[in-house]
Amino acid sequence: MKLKNIMLSVMFLAASLTAAAQEQEQGKIEYEFQKHFFLGVQGGIQNSFSGYKFGKIISPNAQINFGWQFSKIFGVRLAINAWQSKDGFKTISTDQVDYWKFNYVAPSVDLSVNLTNFFGYNPKRLCNVDLLFGVGANIAFNNKEANDFETSYQAAYGQQALRYLWDGTHTSFLTRMGADVYFRLADNWQLGLEVTANVVGDKFNSKKGGGSDWYMSSLVSARYIFGESYKEIYIAPVAPVEKIVEKVVEKVVEVEKVVYEPMERQVFFKIGSDQMSLFEKQKIKEVADYMKKNTGSKATIAGYSDNVSGSVKRNQQLSELRAQAIADALVKLGVEESRIEWSGKGTSVQVFDDPELNRVGIIIAK
Repeated sequence: MKLKNIMLSVMFLAASLTAAAQEQEQGKIEYEFQKHFFLGVQGGIQNSFSGYKFGKIISPNAQINFGWQFSKIFGVRLAINAWQSKDGFKTISTDQVDYWKFNYVAPSVDLSVNLTNFFGYNPKRLCNVDLLFGVGANIAFNNKEANDFETSYQAAYGQQALRYLWDGTHTSFLTRMGADVYFRLADNWQLGLEVTANVVGDKFNSKKGGGSDWYMSSLVSARYIFGESYKEIYIAPVAPVEKIVEKVVEKVVEVEKVVYEPMERQVFFKIGSDQMSLFEKQKIKEVADYMKKNTGSKATIAGYSDNVSGSVKRNQQLSELRAQAIADALVKLGVEESRIEWSGKGTSVQVFDDPELNRVGIIIAK
């Protein structure tokens, strides 16, 4: 009578916790940030703002950067922006504008601030936005066209046009600020668009303007990430109800022989694949734990394929690969190969009405 009352109490406990068990069954995946280096190659246009037509002062621009992302939010990079800049001078008496071009190279150290990660870290997010802040040097050279213009201007008008004209090289301090919008193509590849405003000294364009000169770079970028930028961590269910009930039974019921109920798990696969997610691998681990505890048990594995995609021959092969993948996983977890039987059923049997659910391997251990 006492044993009967205990068993009834255990059954009531199991029934009352069924809803909680369903919620805890799958567990979840969390992402852990990993520090990493990256390399970016960029190309686009550069334009200064001198009040002239945009098409007349647009120039080709290129940039390369090498950086280190040391947290979810902050990163640092060494960037080298270079190529060409254009400017012009308008003759007041004729309204004629003469243009010249020159070259420059501008190395800088930039701090990046990931705005998107302020709202939660997700390395598989499609789009991210960084703010950029940097300082460096701007080294201009090859100013021959501006010098030729000054010579011809003085010959024609008898006065000086470019009051800050320089020859050889001219170096000035550079500050920059901008934004980088980039899209995830794969774990190690990103494609983006960067726009930065670069402020330099007044002599950069050879004209005296009474303030700093500046130019804008608009660049399309490709970025490669070295190594892993994140890790996936499986968070197991908290206190599964099955385990609670099992422990209660073990503690309160004394029997001469423990009888194990058969265990069945359904391991699902993606279309055309024999690879398993972390969720599915956890189911195989549960079967392995059961078999190691119940040393007399054996496992029967049947692999299946849906009948709406692929050929009959391919689906048969795929079902066998799925069954074998589950068997191999059990062996790696410590189950003897002699205790496992597996086979592929192809599309001969459709276990579920939903075709997607028939991309499955079913394990029965008893």
